[in-house]
Amino acid sequence: MLYLIRYGELALKSRQVRRRFLSHLEENLRSSLARKGIFYKLTIGWSRAFLESEDPRAELVLSRCFGLSSFSKAEKAVFSSMEEIVEEGERAFFSAVASRRFAVRVRRHGSHPFSSQDIEKELGARLLPLSAGVDLDNPEVTCYIEIRDTEAWFFTDKTKGPGGLPVGSGERVLLLYSGGFDSGVAGWMMLKKGSPVDFLFFNIGGPEHERRVRNGASFLVEEWAGAAGGFLYTVDFSGVIREIKERVNRAYWNMALKRCFYLAAWEIARRKNYPAVVTGESLGQVSSQTLANLVALEEGALVPVMRPLLGLDKEEIIALARKAGTYAISEGLREYCDLAGGHPVTGSNSARLRERMKALDMGIIETALSNMGITRLPAPADDADQIEIDRIPEGAILIDLRDVAQYQAWHPDGAVLAGYEELEAGLFPLEKGKVYVLYCDNGLKSLSAARVLRRMGYEAYSFKGGTKALMRRLT
Repeated sequence: MLYLIRYGELALKSRQVRRRFLSHLEENLRSSLARKGIFYKLTIGWSRAFLESEDPRAELVLSRCFGLSSFSKAEKAVFSSMEEIVEEGERAFFSAVASRRFAVRVRRHGSHPFSSQDIEKELGARLLPLSAGVDLDNPEVTCYIEIRDTEAWFFTDKTKGPGGLPVGSGERVLLLYSGGFDSGVAGWMMLKKGSPVDFLFFNIGGPEHERRVRNGASFLVEEWAGAAGGFLYTVDFSGVIREIKERVNRAYWNMALKRCFYLAAWEIARRKNYPAVVTGESLGQVSSQTLANLVALEEGALVPVMRPLLGLDKEEIIALARKAGTYAISEGLREYCDLAGGHPVTGSNSARLRERMKALDMGIIETALSNMGITRLPAPADDADQIEIDRIPEGAILIDLRDVAQYQAWHPDGAVLAGYEELEAGLFPLEKGKVYVLYCDNGLKSLSAARVLRRMGYEAYSFKGGTKALMRRLT
């Protein structure tokens, strides 16, 4: 399969900046493809990129590479005359336009003895007898041709890319990450603007919370960060919690805890030269996120605090979590930083918060930081060496990741059909405590999907060898 890839915002940059951004884009694509074990050939041009791969997972990589505006599955032809382009277009599009209204759209780059309209008219006339007619305003099928010098690409669909800027084109930032919807989406939005992300987790929920957070951070880095990688800093804040509960007025518990988060994050940023700290705060969403409280929390900031979700509603944040693929990881994860219950203060100011913080021994923050753990991301998936199996555990539910036609032609009794993206977005009904065995044509897509489900907390396996091996096993 050949993919024609279009750039997004980076196409508007100056030549020098564009050259640097394209270098990051190429590095990210190559890293993501290699990490998934995808065989490919990639060519990065000044205004287009071209990817050749027979692995269907290549489309997922393209859909998660920031800096791309869209891509298309295309057929390529080398030509020496307009007639050759028209003949190839007729061959490429005849089945797509059959009994359907169509339009032909041509774009050219280079010098040719014919115009784009010449090709549109001639090819349209050739396709017309096969179709339900030409419709330039609302076609059922659009036949696209891109011509560059002596090469032409033919396609009918454009798949939207994630947009943004290539990861690595901006400065690396430090994200306060709890594993919840908000902080995950905040990190995703910073990656979208080209800034690699390192994650700072204050552990007050125990080992299981830490495991879920590590999986969530690994997912974001593995699927969206390209070649940038990342680190997860883990700080045990249980001692800070005890100190706050013992010494601070209950109405200020949440504010005191958030202030300690900020102070610790600023100190790490100072030590490790992060230019900014990022949070998932949204104005007015919870009691500690009123404007007055945010101003009070930020007093004396050593580095800027960036809040990419500031103006978003919860519904908008949830929609972005689904788009990023973090929804299922974050779903049900308790927000442990909500300590007080009751009626936490909503209208604090710097002086009041500063007065309440005097009750604390601020050495507890330095003590917590002295035992900080560091994990390189993406971290290995849980039980990675046991994901592939060649048997069906008793009571397991089989999930078929092939297309509908293949599923209808053959599937084991009780197997259910699901799409990779559907599983990843948390849209397919799954239950914790049940065992799932996934299969596909060759075992590659099912292995990738099983890893994703494991990061979400499900017991999932990939059947080794794909459909043929499964058939042999069952017969």
